[in-house]
Amino acid sequence: MEAVTNPVEGNDIAERKDITNIAVGQYLAFNLNTVGKGWISKTAVTKLGLREGHDAKNITFAGTTSQNDKVKLRSSEYTGTSSDPILEVTYTVP
Repeated sequence: MEAVTNPVEGNDIAERKDITNIAVGQYLAFNLNTVGKGWISKTAVTKLGLREGHDAKNITFAGTTSQNDKVKLRSSEYTGTSSDPILEVTYTVP
């Protein structure tokens, strides 16, 4: 079981997304590091999760009443095709 606070990350620190700079209606790329790639199953479904930084670090968000610390994401179950996620896999043949 993974740690609830300060969990092992599947991407490098430089790959973290700052939610203040995310544009509405844009795709985000999450490039997995060696740890994250190790989570990929070749024989079963791979389940990955995303957490907001304050939650992962167990730090209270200190914004004003008009600020939020969230991002709305669309998954494959979202109705319509304009928001469908894209999975790109880059690999090297051994």
